[in-house]
Amino acid sequence: MQTCSEGRFSGFQDSSSHATKHVHSAMVLPMPQIRRHVGLCGRARRYAAATMALTVALSTSTLAYSETLTSNALGIQLQVSDGTQVTGKNASGEPPYLLFRGGGDTPRWSLRLEQLQSEEADARNLLIELLGAQQEADLGFDVVSQSQIAVDKELAEIAWVTKTTPEGHKLAFGTMVLKTKDNLWLVGSVVTLPSDLEWVKEELTQAFSSIRPLDRTLSNLNREGAMANGQALLSSITEQDLRAFDGFRQLRRIHHPGEGTDAEIGYSLIEGRAAQRGTIMRHRNPERYTPEEIEEGLLVTEHGRFILDRERKIYIDILALQWVSWDLQREAWNITATRRQGVAQMTETEIGFRTEPCLGSPQPTLHVIKEDPDINLRQPYEWTVPEGWLPRPLNSLISYLVPNEPAAYGFYAYESSGTAPGITLRLDTWQPDPGNSNRMTLESRIGEGSLPTRASFGRNGLLLRVIKPDGSVIEPATAEDVQQRWSAAGFETN
Repeated sequence: MQTCSEGRFSGFQDSSSHATKHVHSAMVLPMPQIRRHVGLCGRARRYAAATMALTVALSTSTLAYSETLTSNALGIQLQVSDGTQVTGKNASGEPPYLLFRGGGDTPRWSLRLEQLQSEEADARNLLIELLGAQQEADLGFDVVSQSQIAVDKELAEIAWVTKTTPEGHKLAFGTMVLKTKDNLWLVGSVVTLPSDLEWVKEELTQAFSSIRPLDRTLSNLNREGAMANGQALLSSITEQDLRAFDGFRQLRRIHHPGEGTDAEIGYSLIEGRAAQRGTIMRHRNPERYTPEEIEEGLLVTEHGRFILDRERKIYIDILALQWVSWDLQREAWNITATRRQGVAQMTETEIGFRTEPCLGSPQPTLHVIKEDPDINLRQPYEWTVPEGWLPRPLNSLISYLVPNEPAAYGFYAYESSGTAPGITLRLDTWQPDPGNSNRMTLESRIGEGSLPTRASFGRNGLLLRVIKPDGSVIEPATAEDVQQRWSAAGFETN
């Protein structure tokens, strides 16, 4: 869930800055890396975008504030520019915070928003206190600019400074201090490079100016209504509905906007069929299935490849075997993520299963085991499953089961794309497409403080196009189209 010598500080006027002690600690702004033992399976689903090293482009950009981020934990809403990504958040029990970075392959800034409790009544005084605390711990800095901005009914203090790190790197830091309620402050800490400072100041000042307090009562009511709709939808799903996916098959292309050879990110083939639960254990002889593994249900298979390093031709291959019983009461999955470079490879696996309530365990329980056999790593997890649970095998198929009418649905779902897996809230809002009466649009938010994924569907629930928060696009494709594009770009399909 915190920087100015007395001489330099004397020129500081109505302004603010708070560079928290975490100070985004890197000398450059690296994007999150895919690492061993930190969820290769889940991170690969980010389509390997997290592995692109941060560089700073010296290009101009038109600022577009078209995304609204809502954080119940921080109690705010704010507008952020297209492509902004949420890269981290507090774990359960920690003080609330959110981490962001600028969009695109060359993000220019990193931002942390967090709550701070203080008896100080004045924003500028709190800012001075925070700067002074950092000055004691770090080298001196130079104040570049400072200002006040109106944020709803309050005045926020903002300051921008530059300093040289002990390693000799020149960095720029910004701090925003805003009072949200008695003794509670919102503090924003920015890290960028001096060459991008003016551009970043413009972009983030607009974002800070858009901050508004969240109406928690209305937000909770909307959430409760969505959860009720979600539970009703799940309760209405029949065996016949699930059996309709027997024979389902769709290939999806994942790419950056545009048509150049650098556009390709990955592809994923999704298939559905009736199968026994034991099918998820690929190498097990069916004659050796246990009584539980003999049960028939829906098997959803996802087989994908994602480009991890374009220059060195490194890929991540994903094979996800996900099974759910016809009554949705039991589920199990087996996911393998293999990093390949030529003949060299490294594999991680994730096995999950949900058990029904039983004597001594009155609520369903979700068990997940992450393994790396190369180093004999085995990490188990366990959660009590809440009401309104969306089985993992239905994550990519629920759109086919939603009525063709405007509504909001809430589900609890398993999420493994962060550094640690967990259960999170998924909110889906369905609306008619204002430009095409034969289409529906979906805005889906997964987790606290998340930005939306937007999708377009035909009236039959058929996926037409997905745009993720990072700007990447997912569309149905043919095998011939994918093969042609990847061959033209010099990449191998599997």
